[in-house]
Amino acid sequence: MRNRLWLIYGAIASVATLAYFVTGHVSYVINIIGLSSPVMIVVALRIWKPEKRLPWIMFSLGMFTFILGDVVSYNYDKFHSIAPALFPFDADGLTPFPGWADGFYLAVYVFLVAGILLLIHARDPSRDRSSFVDALMLSLGIGVVSWVILISPQAYQQDVPLSVKLTSMAYPLADLLLLGAAFRLAVGAGRKPMAFRLIVAAIVTLFITDAFYAWMNLYTDAGYQPGSGYLEAGWIAFYVLFGAAALHPSMRELSEPVADVETKLTRGRLLVLAGASLMAPVLIAYEGAKGENTDLPILIAATVLLFILVVIRMWGLMQRQQQYVRHEQALREAGMDLVTATNRDSIHTAAGRAVLALAGDDVAVRIFEQQDVPGELVVVAAPGGDDGAIGTSVRLSELEAWKRERLEGRHAYQVTVRDDIAQTLQLPETHRSLFVAPLFMRDELRGLLVVSAVDELSRQDADSLQALSAQVALALESAALTEDLLIEQSQRRFASLVKNSSDVVMVTEPDTTIRYASPSAHRVLGFEPDELEGRRFAELIAPDDSTRALSFLTAMADGEAHVGLTEFRVRHRDGSDLYVETLRTNLLKDPNVKGIVLNTRDISERKQFEEQLSHQAFHDQITGLANRALFQDRVSHALERQTRDGNPVAVLFMDLDDFKTINDSLGHAAGDQLLVALAERLVGRLRTADTAARLGGDEFGVLLEDGGDEGLTAADVAGRILETLEEPFDLDGTEVYARASIGISVAEPDDPVGSADELLRNADVAMYMAKEGGKALRTGDARHRAATAGAACRDAARDRSRRVPSLLPARHRAPDGQDHGCRGADPLVRPGEGDRPAARLHPTRRGDGADRPDRAMGTDGGMQPCRPLGGGLHCPGSPYGGEPLRATDRPSGDRRRGA
Repeated sequence: MRNRLWLIYGAIASVATLAYFVTGHVSYVINIIGLSSPVMIVVALRIWKPEKRLPWIMFSLGMFTFILGDVVSYNYDKFHSIAPALFPFDADGLTPFPGWADGFYLAVYVFLVAGILLLIHARDPSRDRSSFVDALMLSLGIGVVSWVILISPQAYQQDVPLSVKLTSMAYPLADLLLLGAAFRLAVGAGRKPMAFRLIVAAIVTLFITDAFYAWMNLYTDAGYQPGSGYLEAGWIAFYVLFGAAALHPSMRELSEPVADVETKLTRGRLLVLAGASLMAPVLIAYEGAKGENTDLPILIAATVLLFILVVIRMWGLMQRQQQYVRHEQALREAGMDLVTATNRDSIHTAAGRAVLALAGDDVAVRIFEQQDVPGELVVVAAPGGDDGAIGTSVRLSELEAWKRERLEGRHAYQVTVRDDIAQTLQLPETHRSLFVAPLFMRDELRGLLVVSAVDELSRQDADSLQALSAQVALALESAALTEDLLIEQSQRRFASLVKNSSDVVMVTEPDTTIRYASPSAHRVLGFEPDELEGRRFAELIAPDDSTRALSFLTAMADGEAHVGLTEFRVRHRDGSDLYVETLRTNLLKDPNVKGIVLNTRDISERKQFEEQLSHQAFHDQITGLANRALFQDRVSHALERQTRDGNPVAVLFMDLDDFKTINDSLGHAAGDQLLVALAERLVGRLRTADTAARLGGDEFGVLLEDGGDEGLTAADVAGRILETLEEPFDLDGTEVYARASIGISVAEPDDPVGSADELLRNADVAMYMAKEGGKALRTGDARHRAATAGAACRDAARDRSRRVPSLLPARHRAPDGQDHGCRGADPLVRPGEGDRPAARLHPTRRGDGADRPDRAMGTDGGMQPCRPLGGGLHCPGSPYGGEPLRATDRPSGDRRRGA
């Protein structure tokens, strides 16, 4: 409905006009029609709310002043009757001329011309000289005609008061001035909406009506009395057309800057200008033909002025052509530079050089581009200027609406520089004009080309800069496409590498949520990548390693791209645990990643190999027992714990007697079997907390961290070990007996040793003294006790010889099962039978070659001498009490086992 108000108003005004003429020119009817025009303008301002309201306010005041003149003119006799002093008649009893009405009528032109000039400035603030020259030529061409027909006769009238003469000349001159302003508005660039056409039509109608009114007063005897004829139709049309223009929706566009302010010299315009420039010469010829020369000076002056205007117009065209050539060359060179530019920096440099070539060396250039935040443009280059402005940002949403519309419509604009903008962009203080052109990339506004200058840039410079901005945008788009292509190629190459990599590459959030997982996740972890995405990596970590691994994965480092490396176990999809090594790289600040990158590889085989190497480094390869290094380390730790828990620490050193004989007679393989079997028996006699070790060759060691089981001493444990030697060892069908010597060293809490080496050395010395000393030994150091125990007993009797362990084979059975007896065996008696522990004896070789026990370790741990008693040995304090231990002479071959 609002869009049709102007039509409704026109229809109502037409009906009122018809009523005016039908009713016999009732004055108040035409006054109401005229008053409707300023009222409609005010209503339109409230409805359409144009950006520039002042031009329409001027139009409203002008129309209202026109109505005041009509009211006074058409009702002067009534005003005279009310206030004769203010509204007197002339000497002839007529309305005086000039009078009140003439003052109001002439004021109309002031308001209307002011309103039109404001519209011209709002639409084109660039001072389009070409349009001004064209309008002046048109006005001057029509003006010489108006002079000859309407103004000159009144100027040369005789016996006419000067006031009358000047007022009569003022009307056509004012009409000519208003028409010239309308010409300037009409010949300017930009779109001509309906409201524009209605205003121009109203002014032309007023000019024609006033011209007829003046002609009738000059060339007819009766003249024309206002309100008496049909000229009121022209004035009514002037009222209604102005009101309709205000009510039309396009009235908002009249005060908006036009997109293209360049005036184009079209064929139609050229013909009109040519006709206007010929008006004065034609009138000169006409008056010359009539023999009149009254107006010749004026016509000659008009001809000269028109000629000057034509020359000015031609000079403007020539200057514009030269600018076009210069700008074309600059744009061509800029295009070549932009084509050869290989990166954004070179594009920015080429753009700055082109701007300086187009607009001069005294301009400043700022290039904006969109970075990470949509709608936010950042200064990325300041060619030829201060680099301090680089990094300054501006949001498109902060710009005025009309600026955004122009930029989004791919149009540039030019405004006066505000102080805050100049300071933000670090522009020179003398620069007062700012040109802004959009940079469209991929059909989106992603940049700006901003140029500041001392004065406003010419239309040609602005057009060239806008054309340059299109080239710059194209070059930047090409560079962006090239970068995207390179990135895509790099991504494909990277994706191929990641896909075929043995490592699992994952991108996680700080809370370990997986955003990306490489295809190798299926090969390493058993999960498909899409199964892992969105899942927390912490869920895959083995519970025992969870705390340590999460502390590593969630650690935030201050350094850019901080790198860390750790090892832990993760749970495979099949439920098994894998050892993995993970390299963590913090790329949260990298805009391309914005996450933590984990490179994870399966190191299970390496860990197994490391465990094997570690086991081999600290364990004996033949028996699987701890080696000397591990044994010594555990002794050191046991002594450290002794300082806290106060438990005794005992070390037993055991050496097999005559082990070399086994290797020499049965081979090293048999010797290794004996060592393995002995190790198994040794471990079977110990607790889990105790440590058994092979120290090298046929030497073994035992660590008792609390001295032994509760109620048992280290000597008791040694006795248990010796009991294990009573049973023969089966070495591939050959039964072998073994005997050993044991040395014991005990570190008591109240009498600790200085070091693990000292404790081991004491046990070693005790063992060798037990093997070679042949008698009991007690160390002289009050802090330690060393005892030796030997196993070198001879056969006590023929009936016991079958049960006595020997280091040499007691019987060798052939594969056929026949017993062939012993070969060179040297059976030795080992005392003790039944469930009583064997005594620790230290054999001593007598001069006659017979072996006999000389000393034994007592039950109290002390060494007691043994003395002969009843054909045997009596060892006081031994576990056997006073029972003698018997030994026989070396038996002959027929007394061996099985004989």
